[in-house]
Amino acid sequence: MFVPFISESRQQERPCKGAQIIFPRKGGGGGGRGGGARSSSSKSSSSSKSSSSSSSGSTVKDASSGGTFRASSSSNGGVPKSTIPQGQPFAGREVGGGTRSQVYGTSVYGSGYPGGGATRGVAGRGFPFVYYPIIWPVGLGPAYLYSSTEYGSMNDAKRPGGPLVQVAIYNSSAEPRFTYRVISDRDTGKSVYSTLRARCAKDSVRVDLPVAINPNGTVATRPSEAIQYYRASSVVLTLDGYNNTAIYDTTEPFDPSAPLPSGLNLTELGCINNTIGDTVLLAGGNTIRPQTTLTLLAFVVVWIFSRL
Repeated sequence: MFVPFISESRQQERPCKGAQIIFPRKGGGGGGRGGGARSSSSKSSSSSKSSSSSSSGSTVKDASSGGTFRASSSSNGGVPKSTIPQGQPFAGREVGGGTRSQVYGTSVYGSGYPGGGATRGVAGRGFPFVYYPIIWPVGLGPAYLYSSTEYGSMNDAKRPGGPLVQVAIYNSSAEPRFTYRVISDRDTGKSVYSTLRARCAKDSVRVDLPVAINPNGTVATRPSEAIQYYRASSVVLTLDGYNNTAIYDTTEPFDPSAPLPSGLNLTELGCINNTIGDTVLLAGGNTIRPQTTLTLLAFVVVWIFSRL
């Protein structure tokens, strides 16, 4: 899939080795700071020999409609579309329909929704992938970035997938230093951590364990550092020190995004971008109905006793 300003056309399951899907860009934007310079107290993990299942997953509950879905890193998505009923939060909005081929957005908050478009912000929008969009703290940019009053707080356990966390990916030795961060719900953060370690981590590249984001603490990441949104803006990849001032533009035609800093390792960045797009948790299939399982179990018990 083509990701404007970031990706070349990507092939399905392209291997990380030699992947260069990020356009080289000249100019500033600030170099990424290294070594988890602004991360919370987190345990750094060694890169090399960890293994993880490419189909790791969990269940995700749509807090509005009450549906519970299986979500996995190998799912292609495709939760059947439905409308949230009256009397529920976000009544009248649509849930479901998003697929793996539609997860990529741009560097703009409000991208990554099926159908694309240049809409900024997430106010009043549906949930094509079930998950809620991430939340930026108030005071870091224009009003379209603030959705906490609509989608709850960062540490709200009722958010599909759990509270927001961040996973830091950084270069511990080579120059220039860089630190990328993935911000997402807790379940997605755990899955992304495993797949990034398995596919992209090398001797000099480390992936930190997911850490919770404290909404009342020091802000580790700013919206101007976002380089790619995914899955209806419910996941974002950022680069420490990148300063995309175009996000502050609220009048069309919008200014183009600032160029990424020169000197980035495009193979590593391409691997991170591809891995998130290929393996980010997606809910798929029909709603899990535990009562169906119980009914079947009761039928089996009755049948067994009838044969005695």
